[in-house]
Amino acid sequence: MYSFEITRELSRWRIEAPSQLYYPAIKGSIWIDKETSRVLRIEQQGPRHAGAVPFDTSKRRPDYDFTRLGTSGPYLLPVEAEVLSCQRGTSICSRNKIEFRNYRKFGAVSDINLREA
Repeated sequence: MYSFEITRELSRWRIEAPSQLYYPAIKGSIWIDKETSRVLRIEQQGPRHAGAVPFDTSKRRPDYDFTRLGTSGPYLLPVEAEVLSCQRGTSICSRNKIEFRNYRKFGAVSDINLREA
């Protein structure tokens, strides 16, 4: 597990509220599989937003795992994610939990034939 911090100026995490858009500084952790060097989890949290948006807390956490697609794979894909936002000065929080499943692999074959005129 590694910890990281990203300044507000370099942040790409976008937090939206009605008529408001904010890119917070980020603190977080990354879990990496020792054997494969693949990322298994990224956990990040924005600091208190100082009036920029109506949230005290903003957190998000996607989890990754190796998944087979039909007979091919395994592929490192997101399997679960969670986003938590709490309204400023209240105990009201919104939690969005996402489960990723039923992945399908799509493919195509094409040929290009060049003809001389």
